[in-house]
Amino acid sequence: MNSNYLFKVKKKLEFINAMAAGMDMTPMVTKEISLDQVPENLKLLQTDRENCKISAKIA
Repeated sequence: MNSNYLFKVKKKLEFINAMAAGMDMTPMVTKEISLDQVPENLKLLQTDRENCKISAKIA
């Protein structure tokens, strides 16, 4: 396997573990959207590296 791929997987797992441990993700959120805006923002997450952590408000 590609070492760059393995590095990215390791970083994602570390991030998931930090979230599970209770790390506050609020400072990392780049944009807050409503639930109705999720479909249009999925494409944005795939193409725009500036908005990489979008939080959808359910209530």
